[in-house]
Amino acid sequence: WEILWSEKPTKVNASQARQFKPCIKQINFPTNLIRLEVNSSLLDYYTELDAVVLHGTKDKPVLSLKTSLIDMNDLEDDYEEKNGCGMDNLNKKFSSIALREGTSNGYFDKLPYELIQLILNHLTLPDLCRLAQTCKLLNQHCCDPLQYIHLNLQPYWAKLNDTSLEFLQPRCTLVQWLNLSWTGNRGFISVSGFSRFLKVCGSELVRLELSCSHFLNETCLEIISEMCPNLQDLNLSSCDKLPPQAFNHIAKLCGLKRLVLYRTKV
Repeated sequence: WEILWSEKPTKVNASQARQFKPCIKQINFPTNLIRLEVNSSLLDYYTELDAVVLHGTKDKPVLSLKTSLIDMNDLEDDYEEKNGCGMDNLNKKFSSIALREGTSNGYFDKLPYELIQLILNHLTLPDLCRLAQTCKLLNQHCCDPLQYIHLNLQPYWAKLNDTSLEFLQPRCTLVQWLNLSWTGNRGFISVSGFSRFLKVCGSELVRLELSCSHFLNETCLEIISEMCPNLQDLNLSSCDKLPPQAFNHIAKLCGLKRLVLYRTKV
């Protein structure tokens, strides 16, 4: 993490909402993830952020090269003088020896399985789904449950539905951290769809984020208590449609270390 702005909290005597615009530190790399931490220790009552405006660019920034362009022919000549073999000889060796040992996947056949997994670990969920359609090798890697140990579905809350969960179900059998916050509004996720997903993917869950998931009812909490025996962290904040008696099911989760019930009817 790179700190863009940080100051000690101050007391502000303002009766109305105000706009706060700090002087942001400039960084030399692109990012699509920003974390906000608020110190509310001086407040008389809780406060909330009405909106956060982020200014950026649509296009990915092009990193400028300060060094001059390198002539590959010069490199080849230098290499031939020092080692007695040129780039052509190296290419012949790769094509005649390395690739003939593999299948039709090119240099990917020479990479360890774990290294390909590490490379794909940097992709977003939609990109993984697209990449799985390219070839059998990458489909195998993109569908490997080890790619979905940590699954954050909150950014896709507006489009996530029962079909999405059913599609992801075979890939999420080893998921340990699952974020379904904000999902399921307007009936996109049903109780039965959520239950089917947890019955297959809940056994290894350690952390479950369900903030503002308004499809939750008592049946959902009962399924969570039965299908997630290893759960240690449960966030049900702002699930205001849960009836008070529904929270009795949480008592079955003996391994809980963190429980968030902010703005619920408990």
